[in-house]
Amino acid sequence: MKTLKVAITGGIGSGKTSVLEILKDKGYRTFNCDESANKALKDRAVIKKIRKQFPFAVKGLLFPKIDKKALAERVFSDENARKHLEMITHPYIVNDVIKCAERVGGVSFIEVPLLFEGGYQNLFDKTIVVVRDKEERIKSVIERSNLSREETLARMRAQVDYDKLDLSPYLVIENTGNKQKLDQMVEVCLKSLQVE
Repeated sequence: MKTLKVAITGGIGSGKTSVLEILKDKGYRTFNCDESANKALKDRAVIKKIRKQFPFAVKGLLFPKIDKKALAERVFSDENARKHLEMITHPYIVNDVIKCAERVGGVSFIEVPLLFEGGYQNLFDKTIVVVRDKEERIKSVIERSNLSREETLARMRAQVDYDKLDLSPYLVIENTGNKQKLDQMVEVCLKSLQVE
């Protein structure tokens, strides 16, 4: 069976996870980079690099643990710090999720939040970009993550601006917040990918 790795990306609050859930409900194999990110933050080699760069964010010597809140506060208020953290964690995360997909073979849909920021698009066979109205995204993130509007906007600024990105090489799903329409758009993508 041929292996087809399809990345699903989009800005924070765009609805990537909703698209992934629809695909999972349809019986497709799905992977989430968040799971690999959690694994990365438990990996001793990654923790060691984070301790070197952000000593305040690692608690304990014998059993070191990342203080995620302290780390997030720092990296989302300091672009340089964010880039340093991404250089440490992203290679681990993307490598882990691709290995998982290749191990099982067949068609896999992988949610990759910072696909373009990391330049990882060429590691995948196809890419689906989920787009959504900016105010709807802000509202969704505030409700879901209990962040303030300012914190949400800071996270948006840390990502690529999808309004200015040329999306013509990719499959695009426009999320209006209507689950039925989203399901229909996923079906259109599956037909384009010839995996329905």
